[in-house]
Amino acid sequence: MPILLALLAAGAIRADETLPTPMLADEKSIALPVSAAVKSATIKELSTPIARPVRFTLLCSVLIARGRPLNCIQAEDPLPGTWDAFENKAFALALRQSGPTADPVLKVALDRIHEMRVHVPPGQASSGKTLMTFVETGSPDDAIPDPAPAETLSQRDVVIERGADGEMLANLYPEIAIRNGILAKVVVTCRVIENRHLICRDGSVSTVNRHGDPVTNGMGRDFRLASYQVVSTIVLGPKTKDGRDAVGRDVTMAINWSLPSD
Repeated sequence: MPILLALLAAGAIRADETLPTPMLADEKSIALPVSAAVKSATIKELSTPIARPVRFTLLCSVLIARGRPLNCIQAEDPLPGTWDAFENKAFALALRQSGPTADPVLKVALDRIHEMRVHVPPGQASSGKTLMTFVETGSPDDAIPDPAPAETLSQRDVVIERGADGEMLANLYPEIAIRNGILAKVVVTCRVIENRHLICRDGSVSTVNRHGDPVTNGMGRDFRLASYQVVSTIVLGPKTKDGRDAVGRDVTMAINWSLPSD
């Protein structure tokens, strides 16, 4: 399902409201960049691998309150004059991307942008939304080979020096899941790399509704990618709880996605 279909209503805007001047999503404004795990997962989904890097420049609406990129158009297109014209053009792109003429590498870029979170400086908002230009490159080098087998530790075996940020976790909650009242548990296997960050893979997802009933809804991928983003913000201590080096080992992490209380 194109993300746009679930997000058209986000942000109260007048159809004839003039678009703000787009700002560039750069190192200063990107609060959470695309993680190596998300880059790898999305590029590996291509049925036909790319032979060289492919770069896309996309103009996207951003929900200010959550720093969430919403709907996008290709920046090479003429810039529409109003929000209504922008959303129509973004909707047309989403429809193309859901049909037989979809560009799979463009989908990689769009999926990655939707997993980013940004800071927007004061004064840039337009009825709770603004426009940002994102540059995203898909490369064959993004695919991370499966690591050599290593000892797998549980989450309770390691020391978490910097945990996941609760606000960022809330901001990464898949929008479609929020709208449909879906909760999830995601279990991932993560390799501890030299800087003691985690690069995850093999996400297993179970989803339930508000009543705890299991549901099959096609949102597993959304939760999986969001979980990779969340865990990318965690930093482990240099040693496990029993004093061994953490770097080079695998850790199983569980991420519980729970909706806010009514």
